[in-house]
Amino acid sequence: MATSTTKRPAISRLSGVDFIRGLALLSVVLQHINIFARLEDTKVGAFLPEWLWYATFNSGLHGVAAFFAVSGFMITLTSIRRFGSLDRVSVGKFYWMRFARIAPPLLLVLLVLSTLHVANVDGFRIDPAVCGLPRAVLAVLAFHVNWFESVHGWLPACWTVFWTLSVEGIFYLIYPLACALLRWGRWGRLFFFSFMVFLIIAGPVARAGITNHIWQQQSYLANLDGIALGCLVGIATNWSANRPKFTESRWPLIGQVTGMFVLLLAALGPWLHMVVRFDWSILGLRMDITTSLLGTTLFLWGSYLGKRSWVIGQPIRWFGRHSYEVYLSHEFIILAVLPSALEKGLNLEVLWIGVIIGLAALTGYAFAKLFSEPINQRLRCHRYLQFESGASQKTAKRCDQWFGLLGWLQLAIERKS
Repeated sequence: MATSTTKRPAISRLSGVDFIRGLALLSVVLQHINIFARLEDTKVGAFLPEWLWYATFNSGLHGVAAFFAVSGFMITLTSIRRFGSLDRVSVGKFYWMRFARIAPPLLLVLLVLSTLHVANVDGFRIDPAVCGLPRAVLAVLAFHVNWFESVHGWLPACWTVFWTLSVEGIFYLIYPLACALLRWGRWGRLFFFSFMVFLIIAGPVARAGITNHIWQQQSYLANLDGIALGCLVGIATNWSANRPKFTESRWPLIGQVTGMFVLLLAALGPWLHMVVRFDWSILGLRMDITTSLLGTTLFLWGSYLGKRSWVIGQPIRWFGRHSYEVYLSHEFIILAVLPSALEKGLNLEVLWIGVIIGLAALTGYAFAKLFSEPINQRLRCHRYLQFESGASQKTAKRCDQWFGLLGWLQLAIERKS
């Protein structure tokens, strides 16, 4: 079995994970600034060398890929620590923990966006030719904003950010059931790892074989490879953590350095293609996003096992600690600041980009401290989660049943095994 069977304490904050999240978030914010500026016929960062401009303002998709890899990595390690091994994952508790973290901020932002739409605020009003408000809300809550936009057209910018949650939401629905199949012994393990490998292979194939531009970037298969690879590397990391030949050697440091180099190489992809005709295609598949995923997971592996954090910058780590809230709210700040700056002809790009990032940071921090974290902690302290310290397994299974069909599926798997 590739997972530990000894229950361990939950994982505390990991500096390497926060660093990658922070880099990913900043790359997304900077690319969105660039996209909004281009709509106003302005190119931000034109004073930068071409290679640095691409790495700074054109690497948002690589940032999103890194987010997905981190999600798979952390959800796997956290599940192993929380439940003892992946085959012991409880569907009910898994969903409740994900709900406590994801749902409250998402629902609050959804409420704000719905209010702004009803108030006909420019930049937040949904185009009637695309859909009405109820249909957009359904797309968010039912995890298919990505599919909806590929078929019907773009939603306003602050709605579009939900497409990544659509991808993660589908994976979170499937993941605990796949873990439960590990109880079937050799065949269960074969299915689990085959499923993860299938997603990893399907990712670059989907990105290369889709002609719809939106679906090419936002489809499930084109992004689930990152989460799947993160899961497998999380299992490998848990295995490596118990072996001194990895933890007491230079391999973790080599993993960090190599991972950062590979990430930089992927971010410079368009520039390398133009300048030195470097081709990312392998067997007809563009591998730039896959390269980002490999660099991200290699860095995560090295950071988890290593004792050094010399590459970890505290400001970037800060963004990583509040990445979810900043991600959900940063488009509001861009819409509030950028049009005014361009309208007034302010050419101090570094200054107003700094203002946007600073305000996004403050907004995300307030969002987390005043809303997300208190509600998350309150929900996680719900009586249902206390079965570890006294409630019976019968009570725990009954709680799983509260989650409907998926909970019953896990119970059926348990009986068969």
